[in-house]
Amino acid sequence: MAKILICDQPVIQPTGEVACSAWQVADYESLLQQQDLNQLSQILTDFDPVLFAAITGGLLLSFAGAHIAGVVVKTMNRS
Repeated sequence: MAKILICDQPVIQPTGEVACSAWQVADYESLLQQQDLNQLSQILTDFDPVLFAAITGGLLLSFAGAHIAGVVVKTMNRS
């Protein structure tokens, strides 16, 4: 079984180094079976079509708006 070390209270020094006063040993397999980790993994990997549609729609509208504004400015400069 794979074991990993987990720092309880990390302290970041001004030099950028991390110091730890207390360590815990955990099994990798038991850590993967915890509910919180599984829930986080699901949240990060699930596809949300509503969010995708909102982001894509916003990007398309901003592109179209900028393109139209560019054409208007170009046309006004010619006259």
